Amino acid sequence: MQNSKMKKKICILVDHPKRELNYQILLANELAKKNFEVFIVEYYHEFVSLLINPHYMIVPHNRGDMKRFVEVAKKKNIKIFILENE
Repeated sequence: MQNSKMKKKICILVDHPKRELNYQILLANELAKKNFEVFIVEYYHEFVSLLINPHYMIVPHNRGDMKRFVEVAKKKNIKIFILENE
């Protein structure tokens, strides 16, 4: 039985931590205020995020290897949001 007050999990993939981590932390903080459980995962370890089993995922793009990963995540019923970083 699922509790309606359970936090939804959202995973944010960070492509270039040195450049993007600061504003991704700001985004994570705002999402946490909205009652999300937020996980930040480095882009090159994206498949680790599937172990978290999030409800939602924010990815930096949908090109190359990320496109394949997005398809896998969609098959697992994870809702995907693309937030271009550059």
